[in-house]
Amino acid sequence: MVRSLKAVPTGLWQALFGIMLAGLLLGACIPSPNLRSGNEATIAPGDTADIGGGDLKVTFLDVAEDSRCPLDVTCITAGRAIARITLDVNGKRQDSGLEFIGTRSQAGVNYESFHIVFSLSPSPVSTKRIEKKDYRLSVIASKQ
Repeated sequence: MVRSLKAVPTGLWQALFGIMLAGLLLGACIPSPNLRSGNEATIAPGDTADIGGGDLKVTFLDVAEDSRCPLDVTCITAGRAIARITLDVNGKRQDSGLEFIGTRSQAGVNYESFHIVFSLSPSPVSTKRIEKKDYRLSVIASKQ
């Protein structure tokens, strides 16, 4: 028995073409495999985070100042913390100071082709002094 082939309706072809085109466009939006959007690390003073297979290195040098208002105290001003870092993108280095206003703030930096967001922990409390070695710097980087 021989079956006859029927023509595919034009509307179906348009729908299939639209689906294929959408797939191609979405595939083009996938970031580089070397640095996926949202690469993240948490580092201690003196440590370096190698983010994205070597494209970006962030070194947390130290906390030069921390006058942030403790969480368990009501203050007139929020205070600030200054964290010193070194950024390195493929051998191009820059030293920088990050200013964190208050206990829940973040600092953002654009360097070379990266957007980098930093947060500093722990937040101060009035009953405990934060030792330099206990600070942690969280880093989230994405390519621009």
